Amino acid sequence: MADLVIRNGTIVDGTGAPPYRGDVAITGSTITAVGDVDERGTREVDADGLLVTPGFVDIHTHFDGQVTWDTIVAPSSIHGVTTIAMGNCGVGFAPARPDRHAWLIGLLEGVEDIPGTALAEGLTWDWETFPQYLDALAAKPHTLDVAAHIPHAALRTYVMGDRGADHTEAPTDDELAQLAAAVGEGLDAGAIGFATSRTEVHRTKDGANIGTLTASERELLAIADVLAHSDHGVTQLISDLYQTADDEFADSELRLIEAFAELRQRGLENVKLLIIGDDISKYSNLRRLVHRHQLHQQVRFLGFVSTDTLAALYQLAQVFVFPSLYEGFGLPPLEAMANGTPVITSNVSSLPEVVGDAALLIDPMDSGSIADAMHRVLTDPALRADLVRRGRERVKAFSWDRSVARTHEIYMDVMRG
Repeated sequence: MADLVIRNGTIVDGTGAPPYRGDVAITGSTITAVGDVDERGTREVDADGLLVTPGFVDIHTHFDGQVTWDTIVAPSSIHGVTTIAMGNCGVGFAPARPDRHAWLIGLLEGVEDIPGTALAEGLTWDWETFPQYLDALAAKPHTLDVAAHIPHAALRTYVMGDRGADHTEAPTDDELAQLAAAVGEGLDAGAIGFATSRTEVHRTKDGANIGTLTASERELLAIADVLAHSDHGVTQLISDLYQTADDEFADSELRLIEAFAELRQRGLENVKLLIIGDDISKYSNLRRLVHRHQLHQQVRFLGFVSTDTLAALYQLAQVFVFPSLYEGFGLPPLEAMANGTPVITSNVSSLPEVVGDAALLIDPMDSGSIADAMHRVLTDPALRADLVRRGRERVKAFSWDRSVARTHEIYMDVMRG
């Protein structure tokens, strides 16, 4: 007799085969039969109308703090995830000296937008080293399997103190040996690997670059050598290496500046243009164009801004212009609408579907089209008010609850063939 038989479910077995109706028998921790199961079970579950699938392995999560107080690990466990990997992007909470707790919370808050108040309230901090962190997790019975990488940012500050938070600082020979030793200890204790970050996007809540951003080849190779001599371990990293100069994106920004220059010729000389974002702010052609049109006092490149600053800029802006050539979804226009800002955006990619009739649509490669739209919004109070009203209504159509429901509908449609 099997310990458990799940009957009448729609089985998606992970092989790529079409879904089929059947049963699954389990004894101990082993699936003993799949299909038409005649064997009875000590416990039987009727899964009629439900999907029966292998467990999902989520290889990139940031539950590093939550797993110390939440044994259910919601919402992943209730979505069918049976294994998670943490410590990704080089951020986590071990190893951690007592005087680095607040800094590590601020780092996760900045990198992953996890509320610092929740982390400060929930983290138990009954560990210092990485092996002690794994012991603390093992002492709690979680509903899913938990695996963790050794996070580079936490490791650097554990060994190097404040200097480890500065990506321009290199470890001394003694510190390098300590970094390598700590990685070895973590792997021996059960870490699945080592994780680091080399992207400008990852910053603390105060906007400082992550301490691993420009870690030297010497430092990384010393850690890689430990992995090479271990019987297990992977390396997880995120890098800006793939982000070569995006000429199309830069061209759309050039059109925006040209349109802004045209606005001044139409008498709107007191309007200021703020351009936000590290990568685009460094694009030299933009600055040359500003110089050519003598817009030094009117155009400002703000670079990276914090979430709070961004919200304030949205609320203070007379109009948000987003002449993007390609968006997978297009969140910034919705953020602007939620903050009561009129929106002008591109008539290409996913953006028309996202904004609906709540924004003015322009050709992102036509500076005249952009200038006309900006002039209309800036000189017509009734239009501005209407766009603000439409925008606030539009954002109500987007929520996580609706996204979950719609995703479920799509999965079910696919399962039905």
